[in-house]
Amino acid sequence: MALAKAGNELNTFEFAMAAAVQAMRNDTENITEAKWLDDWPDWDKFIQNELDQHEKMGIWELVEPPNGVNIIGSHFVFHYKHDAIGNIASCKARLVEQGFTQAEGIDYKEIFSLTAKLSTIHIIIAIAACNDWELEQMDIDGDYLNATPSETIYMCQPKGYEVPGKENHICLL
Repeated sequence: MALAKAGNELNTFEFAMAAAVQAMRNDTENITEAKWLDDWPDWDKFIQNELDQHEKMGIWELVEPPNGVNIIGSHFVFHYKHDAIGNIASCKARLVEQGFTQAEGIDYKEIFSLTAKLSTIHIIIAIAACNDWELEQMDIDGDYLNATPSETIYMCQPKGYEVPGKENHICLL
């Protein structure tokens, strides 16, 4: 049963759970899995857009691997974004470092991630509802790319997207 039709037949909680399950089921775990999907050409475009964004912002330069440095891995994270009734609204492909290969004190000195607690978001929504305020949400593509690392980080080029002629080079972030 399509979620659009199901929304009319289920209570709000059941509908929300159905949408959440569909969202979880549709996420793609890795590039190998993504290549098997019917929408792989779309994912390939999203990957290329991500890499173009990195190049445009000068996130890294390709260098020959220096001796004795820790080179961390990289991989793509894939996510389908759904609308209120569970239909796929957009897709995100993000290149991320494999942080588990970093060494404290060498590749990083501290960990920080700006996030909002769900309870804080609930409070803001409740206050807005009580005051009849309008809320708007925005998504800034590539905002995380604006951070400047304080350490020198070397990362592998993403597998399958190495720069031709520089396949043995690594990314200096």
